[in-house]
Amino acid sequence: MDTVIGPYRLVRRLGQGGTGEVFLARDPEGRQVAVKVLHPRLAADPALRQRFRQEAEAASRVARSCTVPVLEAGLDGGRAYLVTEYVEGQDLRRRVEEHGPLTGSSLDALAVSTAVALQAVHAAGVVHRDLKPSAVLLGPLGPRVTGFGVTRPSGTSARAGKVASSYMAPEQARGEEAGAASDVFAWGGVVLYAATGRGPSADGEDRPAGHAGPDLTGLHGALRDLAGRALAVEPGNRPSAPTWRPSRHGVRRPARRRTCSPGAGSSSTRRPGAARPPTARTAPPVTPAPT
Repeated sequence: MDTVIGPYRLVRRLGQGGTGEVFLARDPEGRQVAVKVLHPRLAADPALRQRFRQEAEAASRVARSCTVPVLEAGLDGGRAYLVTEYVEGQDLRRRVEEHGPLTGSSLDALAVSTAVALQAVHAAGVVHRDLKPSAVLLGPLGPRVTGFGVTRPSGTSARAGKVASSYMAPEQARGEEAGAASDVFAWGGVVLYAATGRGPSADGEDRPAGHAGPDLTGLHGALRDLAGRALAVEPGNRPSAPTWRPSRHGVRRPARRRTCSPGAGSSSTRRPGAARPPTARTAPPVTPAPT
């Protein structure tokens, strides 16, 4: 593959989803980045281009705490793209499928890091809306949350025409507005999956959770209690964002080398400023200062 979009040279495809494809790429200085290219049918829709612009601006407000930061957003002809740091490693879904559930300090690292990441998302006034195992990357600095191509500023509608999964909160699956409590539900589901290989639906299948509640077998102690509360059907019964950090509920904070910390970023990539909204330009972006 030798395709160029904006100033980035695409190296190989990393994956694809309902909104586009993700590629490993190199920036003008030769550094590795991840580039998400929206499907042409989406980029051609003016309303969806506006949504893309809003999402890029929202993502730029999220701190680097256990997240994969957005570096750049742009338009190249009819192609819209979003650039993030590249994190080498498996996503949680593939890790559990190939090696089985996480245990001990690895599970604690997953729980703490994803909670810290969502707190950074919510502090920026953003709702992730699509947290799931494949949106958690297990890199050298520990678990980090990605997937900001589907974030939405707080207060906007949750309806997106997506197929509901078991990580989607019940109110979100009903088409109601997603809020921070919806992300808390998804966090509980991700922790349950990490510990057991099962989603939060009553039968463990990938479909919206019902009123029967999830099977928490395989989770223990404080983490079982916190995940169970996070998976409450009613949003008001879930822990609120300021109080749900696992380390405040008896979940061990792992050694620094096993988890990211607030403000942690990749040691090999640059520090992003606010990601610029898409513009129809061909000149390379100004390179932000390195970390």
